[in-house]
Amino acid sequence: MDELQKRRERLSSPNSQIESIDENSFEHLSEQELENMKSDFLFEKQLARSLKVDVPDDLADRILLTQRTGSSSLRSYLKPSLSIAATITLVFGLVFDSSQQSLSSMALDHVYHELDHLVEQNTGIDLAVVEQKISSLGLKLSQLPSNIIYAGQCKLGNEQGYHLVAEINNRPVTILISPSQVTAIDDFEDNRFNGRVVPNGSSSLIFVGESIHDIDQMIAQTQSI
Repeated sequence: MDELQKRRERLSSPNSQIESIDENSFEHLSEQELENMKSDFLFEKQLARSLKVDVPDDLADRILLTQRTGSSSLRSYLKPSLSIAATITLVFGLVFDSSQQSLSSMALDHVYHELDHLVEQNTGIDLAVVEQKISSLGLKLSQLPSNIIYAGQCKLGNEQGYHLVAEINNRPVTILISPSQVTAIDDFEDNRFNGRVVPNGSSSLIFVGESIHDIDQMIAQTQSI
């Protein structure tokens, strides 16, 4: 084996070269070869020390989790950003979710839940009893509509309200009296109904009907504005 080949083998596996030399072989080595062997030996020890790293017990689980959920550095970047975004969304939701908007969506849900009241045939409702009941709830309505076909206490959100249905132009209009106070008129609509939230002192009135013109006439009839 020529010297170049020996050098290649020694560089590729220095530790095996050192282990293959017996005690008598050192007598035939030159100063340079001894120095090279010493350097190789020290390198092997340093390499072995560097590779001796304790592996965490849950390393495999961490690797699998990272593969499933993506880069840990990306998660650490997104986590505070998402937290900030969630906080901003919550704050804006609290600011812009006004009582009027809550009342409008609540009113539509209530009307759809009790659609059967729109076709009531009851025309013998005692107006004095209705007025007394509204007053007992701490609510008010300046004047009752003329053709009431349904009247009853109801739950509006977490509060007690009053539910009226009256006909105008042969069509039903729902009037919900809510203890929630609003400061401005708010119109709303969906694919079927139109609606309007109207301030009513310390409470509010919500009118819901299929025609905005019916609602206008019902508001005028009850003298609520």
